[in-house]
Amino acid sequence: MQKPILRWTIGSNVLPIAYEVLEQSIKNALKVFGQDAFDYYVLYNLKNNDSFLNELKRIENWYPVNLIRQTW
Repeated sequence: MQKPILRWTIGSNVLPIAYEVLEQSIKNALKVFGQDAFDYYVLYNLKNNDSFLNELKRIENWYPVNLIRQTW
């Protein structure tokens, strides 16, 4: 049986604090639901912004989330 998906989305036109909020949201979801309840994803559409992409990769390394780049 497949697990349900819990996902977040973030774009390139956000303030740096948005990444802190994203991380706290992931952290709290894991605390409430546990690591095995869902497949966790973060969808993003950054435009060649390495500092934000590095921040997302750091989050991916710390938490059991998968990064998915959205494109048109």
